[in-house]
Amino acid sequence: MRTTAVAALLLAVVSTQSFAAAHQGSLTSADGGLLGTGPWINQSMLPAQEQPAWVPATITWTVTQNPDSSWHYEYRLNAYKFDVSHLDVQAPSGFAPGDIRNAWGTFRDLTIGMFEPKNGSPNMPGSLYGIRFDETYGHEVRVSFDSPKPPVWGSFYAKGGRPRDTEWNAIWNKDFLSQFIYHSGPNDGHILVPGSCSHPGFPLVPEPGGMVALGGGLMSIGAFAMRRKPR
Repeated sequence: MRTTAVAALLLAVVSTQSFAAAHQGSLTSADGGLLGTGPWINQSMLPAQEQPAWVPATITWTVTQNPDSSWHYEYRLNAYKFDVSHLDVQAPSGFAPGDIRNAWGTFRDLTIGMFEPKNGSPNMPGSLYGIRFDETYGHEVRVSFDSPKPPVWGSFYAKGGRPRDTEWNAIWNKDFLSQFIYHSGPNDGHILVPGSCSHPGFPLVPEPGGMVALGGGLMSIGAFAMRRKPR
């Protein structure tokens, strides 16, 4: 009975380690991680009486792996005062409606496609294929969804309104690129986005060596328990 209990404990711990791990991060205009135009970025564009209330634009993300091996993505975009119009999150070419599930957040419409730096996306630094969360509302936008596509480093763009006689509010990651960045190290110029399944992306589950060590430790516990079993 004790051996069975130890085996169950080993399975439970390995399962928890596999699916509970999360990767979180953020970029902010305060340290140059976000670039853009308008009062979201440039405090001096606001009337003098509003400037003390200004806060830097920030995007945060959390990515976790689901028990079915798909991935859960969460994003929060905060900008000063002016409502966000849309948020574009990069995705791989060929990303289709079936690649996104359980989408939720402060938006009314969702589109997948190629987005260009045109009138609807002022000052966008380049083309981006991905997911557009459109008709967002509020200056704090939250979106989440599940996808079979694993996380890699990529880009985003967001556009908002503007006060009279200023530039449009727009923000993007400082190293905005139309391609992905495939490595598992930290990257302060991109955010985590769903990527190509042909690349492993950022490994959120424990490395095999770590899991072997964990298993070995628990098996040692099991062996000790067996030695102490009453005869």
